[in-house]
Amino acid sequence: MSLKKTASGATKMTFWTFVDAQGNFYKDAAKAWNKTHKQKIALKVSVLPYATEYQKLTVALRSGSGAPDIVDVELSQTATQLKGKNPTYYPLNAELKPYMNKLVQSRLDNYKKKARITMVLTITLGQR
Repeated sequence: MSLKKTASGATKMTFWTFVDAQGNFYKDAAKAWNKTHKQKIALKVSVLPYATEYQKLTVALRSGSGAPDIVDVELSQTATQLKGKNPTYYPLNAELKPYMNKLVQSRLDNYKKKARITMVLTITLGQR
């Protein structure tokens, strides 16, 4: 993954969601991150209609171009997004490892393919 930078050096990231509250949550999270971390985030949030988000996401993932850096994937869409031999989602196993004893395994199982956890619902764990 190659992320772009703003003129001030912040990492540009895009986030797609279908829920206004999720968009606001991630905007606030980026602001909180920027207050306490040297590496800043410039987060662009797009709130799309439910069907539009999944249509755009499916096309972007299958074509290899145009997908956001972060996406809010609703559980009912998981099977569609994990089709194929090698889903194009970034595996999160290493990032989640320190928190596995705090997470509900059966919930994570919905987002696994070949033992790789590739999607997770928004989980607030506090500062690392």
